[in-house]
Amino acid sequence: MVDIPAGFADLLDDATPATLVFSTLRRDGLPVLSPVWFVTEGSELLMVVDPHALKARHLRRDPRAAAIILAPHEHNRYLQLAGEAAHSPSALCRIFIAAWSGNTNVAHRPHRQP
Repeated sequence: MVDIPAGFADLLDDATPATLVFSTLRRDGLPVLSPVWFVTEGSELLMVVDPHALKARHLRRDPRAAAIILAPHEHNRYLQLAGEAAHSPSALCRIFIAAWSGNTNVAHRPHRQP
């Protein structure tokens, strides 16, 4: 299981209006980014994905994915995850944080004045 640093756990809280940008890979290897709605359930990120959507087709072909969760009102604070996604039998695309081999990156950079 990936340990989310305590200072960033709030980004996974349903009460925090954080934005998640999800990345899948095209057939030629280039990334495709899209903002998505998400909730957490235990150690999983859950996203609603239409099974016919481009990102669902990409994941069926290649389950490698990445996501960045941006803190609201703090543009220099984010949580980055990378690994493999798994589909649930329903229309939800389940992303198992526990299966993401510890690839977690966090950042909180103070804003620099010009």
